[in-house]
Amino acid sequence: MQSLDLEVECLAKYKTYDRIKDLCREQGKTVRSLEEAAGLRPDSIKRWADSRPIANSLFAVANVLGVPAEQLLDSEEEGCDEEA
Repeated sequence: MQSLDLEVECLAKYKTYDRIKDLCREQGKTVRSLEEAAGLRPDSIKRWADSRPIANSLFAVANVLGVPAEQLLDSEEEGCDEEA
């Protein structure tokens, strides 16, 4: 049960929106232009600051950015791989 609690806690620590903003900045894109290129509605990505994206949307964004989707969700920096 403790493992499941850790997993849920780590999911809450994802910084998907912040990582996407950083990648956009590095690539000279705006979040809005990224949403458009990925076929998402306006402000879809911004909502990911408070919620998890659906897989199809995440993969579309990763494809436009040219990165693996896992890079957008990688939890290692958050200390999620630590043992309880």
